[in-house]
Amino acid sequence: NNCNLRCIMCQAYNYLPKSATNFIDFDRFVAHTKGQLTDWSHIQLGNQAEPLIHPHFEKFLKFIRAESPALIHIVTNGKLLDRHAEAINEAGNCLVQISLDSISKKTHEYIRAGSQFERAISNIAKLDTARSQVLLSFTLMRANIDEYGEMVRFCQERGYRIAAFPMFVREEQNVVPLSLLKESLWFDLSKLKVWLREFYGKDYDNMV
Repeated sequence: NNCNLRCIMCQAYNYLPKSATNFIDFDRFVAHTKGQLTDWSHIQLGNQAEPLIHPHFEKFLKFIRAESPALIHIVTNGKLLDRHAEAINEAGNCLVQISLDSISKKTHEYIRAGSQFERAISNIAKLDTARSQVLLSFTLMRANIDEYGEMVRFCQERGYRIAAFPMFVREEQNVVPLSLLKESLWFDLSKLKVWLREFYGKDYDNMV
């Protein structure tokens, strides 16, 4: 229930210390799910929390794969993929969704505080795209909206998928952080409209 990064747009954990972490018990998980996972076609590990910080992440992965051929959807910031890429490749049929908001070191490390750009790129490359899908999540904001086309090309060249979406500005503990206000596309609507037209193409008028 925590994360090892403090991204500027994250409303979930930025006010929490990284040490304030509790982990789901592996044995309890097994006891409650054994024999039932074949009922599911899609099993997700992680959402807002970072699943790869769990000390028994690979035990969960191996147990799920032994129980079910389901697609395992792993949502991660990629910081610890160097430790777990081999196990993910071995499990196969995974969708690894990784947060990457820039292919510029300066911008990436500004947005994803606590991440190291070179390590992130190297970690993603450790995933076997012949065995699993790689999906990069690109959160659009003023700092990176001009990079969208370059990010698309980056993904195409490597066989990755891309999911792009504008950043939402929400409160944290009844306060709207200044960093979010500064990065809001509300203050750069012209660029947002250009991106929307590029993203939706001929469906722009129906979608926007």
